Formats: sequence, structure tokens, C-alpha cells
Amino acid sequence: MRTFGLTSILPLLFWLTQPLLSWGIDLQPNDVVAPQPDKNYLMVSYVNNQNTNYFKNGSAVSAAPYGSPVINSNAINLRGSRTYSI
Repeated sequence: MRTFGLTSILPLLFWLTQPLLSWGIDLQPNDVVAPQPDKNYLMVSYVNNQNTNYFKNGSAVSAAPYGSPVINSNAINLRGSRTYSI
């Protein structure tokens, strides 16, 4: 049986975290100036969606089994960023 060492797992962890890494200049809507340079920011957002209607082709469906669905979605988004000067 082959054992996996840390040197064989690190490339896998790097490959799995690539979709989580991104670079960009982020301005919120109606921002006039960019944020202060060389600062760390952390933003936490909570989103709650509740829907009790089922739509098909743009109209509400009241027939079974879609008559009264309860669709709830909760999400907590955590976003960290670092600003820099160019």
C-alpha cells in the first residue's frame, strides 16, 4: 500500500484552491474613488431568499405537485481583500 506524503498532497491542495483565488480591482456601484491603498478588508454578507411560488414559462403554477412549494435559501458570504498601490 502506497502512503502519500506532504509533497504529493501540496500540488493537489494548490490545484483545488485555484478557483477560490482571484485578482481584481473592485469598486462598488456609485463609488467615486477606490479604497485606501495597502489596507485589508473583510466583508460578511448574509442572504436569505424565500419563495412560495413555482413559475413555469413565466406564469405561476398552482397544480400539484408544484402548487405550494417552499423554497428557502440561506447563504453567508465571506470576502476578504487587500488593496495595493500601483
